[in-house]
Amino acid sequence: MVDKIGLVITVDYFLEEDDVEEDEDDVFPFLLDSRFFRRENVPSVQSFFEEVVPRLSSNDFERHFRLTKETFNRILQEIEPNISKIVRTMGKQPIVPKKRTMICIWYLCNNTSMREIALLFGLSQSTVFECIHDVCEALCSIRSRVITWPDLQRQQEISEHFEAECKIPGIAGIIDGTHITLTNVPFEDTDYINRKGYPSIQLQVIVDHMLLITNSFVGWPGCTHDSRVFRNSPIYEELENAMLYPNIFIIGDSAYPLKPYLITPFRDNGRLTAAQRHFNRKLSTSRQTVERGIGLLKVSFQEAYKFTLF
Repeated sequence: MVDKIGLVITVDYFLEEDDVEEDEDDVFPFLLDSRFFRRENVPSVQSFFEEVVPRLSSNDFERHFRLTKETFNRILQEIEPNISKIVRTMGKQPIVPKKRTMICIWYLCNNTSMREIALLFGLSQSTVFECIHDVCEALCSIRSRVITWPDLQRQQEISEHFEAECKIPGIAGIIDGTHITLTNVPFEDTDYINRKGYPSIQLQVIVDHMLLITNSFVGWPGCTHDSRVFRNSPIYEELENAMLYPNIFIIGDSAYPLKPYLITPFRDNGRLTAAQRHFNRKLSTSRQTVERGIGLLKVSFQEAYKFTLF
């Protein structure tokens, strides 16, 4: 989704061809000056990763990274084979996978710029960007192993928990959409401006009673209606082809279409019966689960919901 930025400085950027011919005596000594190509030694924090982070208590680590040490180590174990293959030395020692992962997690869960992270971890800003990009790609590569649709036994377990909560049997998940903020409007396409007036893309998720995401779909422009996003998501075709077992369904708000496998509230036209209003209240109680799940993600990983498209 987010393209890698390549920053290339060429002589043509500074000088037109005609200028070279006219002022060649003045220009080329300047271009050949080694100071023009040498990067300044920018001061930075030293040994933060090597000395400070290992001394963090479990509570402090979780407060800074929004993950327990155990969860972080599990993530590292899953993606390490992918990021270990990426080596960009530029004459320096390659950055170990643990540090690369830590830089990415720090960026995703803190409202911190890459410039500040570069200062903290003792790296250049471009290196920090590469770490974030590579780790995010590695995380996406294991997505299908982490976000999985529940099997029959798991669907029954989820259904039992929801039934105990709202007295409605058969609920295997709750679907809802949210907006991922964009820092600019891609290609000046106004379709990315959502109804609240800022650019975004749509994220659709289905969660269970434990706030675990069992399905996700992202990418449609912010102005797109939830029902259209749903109809164009892979889960729609799978549900149409009986992905759920009999008497099992998911629930959503009134923005979604009523289907045998997708239950929505009765539309309030002013003539709802007492039983219908009671059903809507119970359904609303369960739908709060997906809202809590989305809220937890956005609070924990603030920068993960802000992207720049180039």
